[in-house]
Amino acid sequence: MIQTTAVKALGVLSISALVACGGSGSNPVTGGTVDTVVDPTNPNTVAGQKFAFDQTIGLVANSMTYDDQGTADTSDDTLNINNIPFDTETGFYNRVGTLPNGWGLYENDERGQAGRLDYTAVFHQSATGNVEGGVAASPNWTGSSGNAGAVVRRTNASVSLPINGIIQYNGTYGGIRELDNDANPTDPGIELVTGNAEIRIDFDDFDIQGDIVGFISGRQVYNADTGALVGTLSDVSLAESFIDRTDATIDESTASALDGTLSGTWEGVFGGANGEEVAAYLILNGTTPSTPVVGLPPIPGVAVRELGVLLVAQ
Repeated sequence: MIQTTAVKALGVLSISALVACGGSGSNPVTGGTVDTVVDPTNPNTVAGQKFAFDQTIGLVANSMTYDDQGTADTSDDTLNINNIPFDTETGFYNRVGTLPNGWGLYENDERGQAGRLDYTAVFHQSATGNVEGGVAASPNWTGSSGNAGAVVRRTNASVSLPINGIIQYNGTYGGIRELDNDANPTDPGIELVTGNAEIRIDFDDFDIQGDIVGFISGRQVYNADTGALVGTLSDVSLAESFIDRTDATIDESTASALDGTLSGTWEGVFGGANGEEVAAYLILNGTTPSTPVVGLPPIPGVAVRELGVLLVAQ
């Protein structure tokens, strides 16, 4: 996958150190706490985080943690990802590069060994460290099978959300596109995606439940081997959703590309003492455009699954 030449092509930016999780108890009005106990069969029992977890479609990761190794040098950063089959015995993924928007790029550290598959992960943490998220995927996805994962979480202990105000949040988006390996057996079989993200929240309507809409624009796709820009993609609309004030999260809603090629779902979590930041993931399924963008991929109508994360702040 991406080696030294591609790392140079994508550039290298630092990411801030992880802010440790902590806290206990709950507040049913303002949204409670971050819990660190993981149920291996359902990671979404943990407060303060949301996983795309559905074993029937290969979304199986139930833990994804970031370690900067205590240094400002991003090259030694690692992820530890649990429950993805045939990646590693240890769960370790090494930092191998940086996307143009500063998001970290990782690969499983036992790739190439007997019985292992190649996996790639994209992960980022906000500048404050209050929210973070990432995705992992493999070029062996076939449109009907293949293991992957996505997570967003807050790292601060609790959140007290506003009960009024209309606020816009802006930030960035990063993700991975899996192309059907059976219909289009190309190497690398995955592509890297960046973009701009925004969400708007009306905290006091409907009657303080809170109404939320969002948008992802400027989506650009990069070759996962070379780091070269190979095309642009349609904007994505994040349909109206609502705040769950018991745990300071955003309910699941629909997401769709404006060109009609992809559709799926999105959901998220608030971070920061007063909900100043949001992390959300989206899972999109569909096909490549009928009129393919140059370099994306060589034939139209190929099945695609895109896993992505947006991090936004006021």
